[in-house]
Amino acid sequence: MDIKLETIGNATLIVSENNKSILSTDPWFDSDDAYFGSWRLSHKFPIEQREKVENSKYIFISHFHPDHLNLISLKHCKKTTILLAQHYASRVENDLRRIGFNVISLPSRKWINIGEKTRIMIFNNERQDSALLIELKDRLNRKSLVLNLNDSGGYGFEKEVATIAKKYKNSFYLQLHGWGDADMINLFDKEGIRIAPIAIKKFPVGKDIKAGMKKFNCNVAIPFSCHHQYQRRDSFWANEFVTPVDLMIEGFDKERECILLPAFQKLSFDNGTFHADNINPEKLKIVEPLHESIFGDDWNEILTKNQINQCKDYFAEIKILSNNYKSIILRVGGIEHEMLKFGRGKAKIKFEVPSFSLMKSIRGETFDDLLISNFMRTQLINCKDLYTPDFTMSVCKYSDNGGAKSLKELEKYHNFYNNQRELKDKLNLKFLKFKSILKSRLNNNLIFKLKSALRK
Repeated sequence: MDIKLETIGNATLIVSENNKSILSTDPWFDSDDAYFGSWRLSHKFPIEQREKVENSKYIFISHFHPDHLNLISLKHCKKTTILLAQHYASRVENDLRRIGFNVISLPSRKWINIGEKTRIMIFNNERQDSALLIELKDRLNRKSLVLNLNDSGGYGFEKEVATIAKKYKNSFYLQLHGWGDADMINLFDKEGIRIAPIAIKKFPVGKDIKAGMKKFNCNVAIPFSCHHQYQRRDSFWANEFVTPVDLMIEGFDKERECILLPAFQKLSFDNGTFHADNINPEKLKIVEPLHESIFGDDWNEILTKNQINQCKDYFAEIKILSNNYKSIILRVGGIEHEMLKFGRGKAKIKFEVPSFSLMKSIRGETFDDLLISNFMRTQLINCKDLYTPDFTMSVCKYSDNGGAKSLKELEKYHNFYNNQRELKDKLNLKFLKFKSILKSRLNNNLIFKLKSALRK
């Protein structure tokens, strides 16, 4: 039995048995864009690997973001069966079934055989993300483990996954790492001055990868879930903060026990070991940015009265916002509209955004896509970021994806995930929350210095 693993695209891996692809993940092809046209792949998606994805028996979708669940790309894979983690409210599952896909929603923390030599285990979390563990057996039945952590960071299941990975001779670590552009960095202070993102420090990514490998007891890593660029005129500036593929190794402390392979690999497994070959896809370089009008946006277009009311209804339904914020304002076409006022919090946010993408995200409940697009401008008043006090999790994860809008529903939501965890991960989450509170009180310079000290 010939077992192969390939990594390509942004967060796509392909598992093949006897040259037949049985599993692929998060297909996003170079012909398609994401985040309202803001993102494109950094490299071409070779036809050989694309055909394997399109003909895969199963496709795993990790989470709702369009660089992972790209419906334009996924429409080429209609013959496959989609595998998902079980999530509160089952939004992705229901949406995919509604448009004609065959979907299986899998329980967390259970091994499931999907091939003669391949079995998988899925983990979910309240950030509406999931991770995929893949166990591969070669012809001598010697096992290797692949950790597809994508964007999850292992949040909520870090300790259990690390315990599992420790049992294998070769455990492969695939996880988002980079300078930090793949989040909302188009931020401004109360005076309207741009807030320099921590990504401007360009911390050596190899150090973070090495730290992640040790945390999860892995000995081989492949850069993953970070292969994109910006193409819109109004987000093109963010390319300065995208980590080039050839700098992923920067700061990686080479040891015999730990290996960092280049991105885009073809691996074969035999006799308890593996052989790696570079795929070397062609690099895609966007020289001239595309005008936002190509994607339907006009920064001068104003909202209609009906659209304003739709936006107000959207924010009013998310009850936690009035606890966290005093005011939330949308500035569209040069006109400001207050979505939330007289809230009990002290912080204020002002989003400046073109109407077409705004209304698409409001109607589709995908506000996170606007944040990650990095063309929407966000002004912060009496707050450091969109996590302190919380906006991103409450709006984009719990409400949009999880349907938890009321405080009572939020309690059920968190219990759904927490009740599935081992005690060691419940305790670890308490520690992570304490660390997050501490971090929120530090400025970016102090965070960078602390991170540098810890990574030595």
